[in-house]
Amino acid sequence: MEIIRDSKDIPSRPRKPILTIGNFDGVHVGHQFIFRNVAQQADAVGGTSIAFTFEPHPLKILDPEHLPPRLTTANQKLDIMGQCGLDMAICVDFTREFSRLAPEEFVHEYLCKRLAVSEVFVGEGFAFGRDRTGSIATLRSLSQTCGFQVNVAAPVKLGPHRVSSTLVRQWVEEGRVDEAAPLLNRLYTLVGKVAQGASRGAALGFPTANLLPGEQLLPKRGVYAAYIGWRGMELRGVVNVGVAPTFAGEQVLVEAHLFDFHRDLYGETLEVGFVKRLRDERKFPQVEDLVAQIRRDAEDAQALFSSLEREPLRWGLRIRNL
Repeated sequence: MEIIRDSKDIPSRPRKPILTIGNFDGVHVGHQFIFRNVAQQADAVGGTSIAFTFEPHPLKILDPEHLPPRLTTANQKLDIMGQCGLDMAICVDFTREFSRLAPEEFVHEYLCKRLAVSEVFVGEGFAFGRDRTGSIATLRSLSQTCGFQVNVAAPVKLGPHRVSSTLVRQWVEEGRVDEAAPLLNRLYTLVGKVAQGASRGAALGFPTANLLPGEQLLPKRGVYAAYIGWRGMELRGVVNVGVAPTFAGEQVLVEAHLFDFHRDLYGETLEVGFVKRLRDERKFPQVEDLVAQIRRDAEDAQALFSSLEREPLRWGLRIRNL
C-alpha cells in the first residue's frame, strides 16, 4: 500500500478513485468492513482504493483535555489498512488551519479538484468539515457537483453489541481483552520500545522487557497472557500492567516476561497482543510469594496457549480475513 503523508504529495486524479474518509482509531471490524468494500469496488471497476485519514487525532489539536487514549498508533492504523487490501492511504496533517475548512471547501479541494473521486464510502455517523458541520446529507448534496457516488455502510454488530471505538476502549479499560478481540478482528496490541528497568525480574529468575507504550490505552491493571511480536516472530509470555506494589512502585509499567527467550531487547520495538487477563495485580507479603505466583501465572498462560493453538482459528497480532 502506498502511503501519502504530505498533502502536497497527493497524486493528481488517480485512476477511478474509490475513497473512504475517517480517523479510524482502533481500526475495528466496522472500519475493516468499509475498507474491504472500498478495495472490492476498486477492483471491480479497475480503480484505486484509498483511505483518507488524519494525524494526529483531531481532538489533540481542538480539545486536548478530552482526547481519549489511542487504541492504535499511526503506523499500526496504516498497517491494518494495508492488510485490508487498500491501494493507498492519504494521511493528512491535522492542523487548526485544516480544521477550519468548511465542508464545501474540503469536498471541492480534496475530493473533486485533487482526487476526482468516483465513489465515497462512509460510516453511518460520518461528519466532516469545520466544527463537524458536514453530514452525510451534506456530502450527498455536494457529490452532485463533482459527480461521485456516496455509499453509507451500515453499523456492524457482534451479537447485541454495535461495534465502535468507544466500546473497544471500554472493554480494554475493564480488562476484557479477550472480548475486545472479536471487535478488532485481532488482539488488542500495544506497540512500544523496550526501556531499561530495575532488573528485578531478572533477579527473581523472570527477566522482563519493560515497554514504553506512549499514547496508547493501557488495559486494566493486572496480569495477562500475551503474544509478543518482535522482528516478525510471534513469541509467548505473561505481561504485568501495573505499579509492582510488592516493591512499592508508583509508575504504571508494562512488563513482559517472554517464555524461552533470552536475548537483550533494550531499545527494540515490541508488539504486545493481550490474549486474556489472568488475575488482578496484587501486593505480596514476601518476595518468595510473588515468585511462586509468577510461576503459576506462567503455567496458566502456557496452558491457555496450548488450548488456543489446538483451535483452527485464533486471534493474533494481524487481522483475519473477514
